[in-house]
Amino acid sequence: MYRAPELRKLSREHNDALTLARDVRWARLSGEAWLAQRAAYELALAWQSAMEAHFGDEERVLRPYFTDAERGDFDEQHARLRAGFADLLASVTEHQADPDLAAELADALRAHVRWEEQTLYPALQSRLQPQELAAVGAALGVP
Repeated sequence: MYRAPELRKLSREHNDALTLARDVRWARLSGEAWLAQRAAYELALAWQSAMEAHFGDEERVLRPYFTDAERGDFDEQHARLRAGFADLLASVTEHQADPDLAAELADALRAHVRWEEQTLYPALQSRLQPQELAAVGAALGVP
């Protein structure tokens, strides 16, 4: 699927999130408690190190360009995921986190990324004017 150059940074970050969500699911399905707990911990770390900033970039830079309906869906999904990550972070102890919560969160994250990549971003890039896309790229630090 074509992605405007100004949005590719966010799409690459989405790919990282999908990979992490897959790893959480696989670890959970492995039946190895330590592996599932470790994957849950890695998901919590990824939120702190990258995903929270990604959410902030989308909210700060892209949200003003959404339609009212898109904004409602986006806000609801981001609020739900932020709350889930807060719960996951609260469960962290000694390089482990709640694997059940992480598995649920990974599924929600996967669905959210798919919605953004398959619905939201294509709609956004089709209606933004070149100067608006350039402003988005500049705000995201895209050369």
